[in-house]
Amino acid sequence: MKKILMWLVSFAVVGSWSASAAAQCTRHFYNNSGVEWSMSMASIGLCNGLPFCTIKPHTTSTLVYFPFPVGGIVISSPFYNDSFAVSGCRIHHSGSTGAIAVNDPADGDVTTCGRGWRCPGPSRRRLR
Repeated sequence: MKKILMWLVSFAVVGSWSASAAAQCTRHFYNNSGVEWSMSMASIGLCNGLPFCTIKPHTTSTLVYFPFPVGGIVISSPFYNDSFAVSGCRIHHSGSTGAIAVNDPADGDVTTCGRGWRCPGPSRRRLR
């Protein structure tokens, strides 16, 4: 009986670890604009290998989301500043996200204005 119980506990622990590990994902920040953007992933992931990074104009950065159930990110530029809740590899929002598109082209991706989509002028600053 003790061996069966130990086997069941081991199976549950390994199964939950495997499910969490599967939730880690690699996504991208596509900066199509002519300005530098910054992203803070705090304790939920890494941007270019760091918890905080800047994304130069017309470049792509790598985002890695850790297998934590919930957390948040902050995204900013000279004309944009917003924070979003994240669960798994999905960025949560309600309504328009302005000069960025979240979860596009895949969950966890961020795409900025600039390619076929006009960015606000630098004198306009959107703060929440």
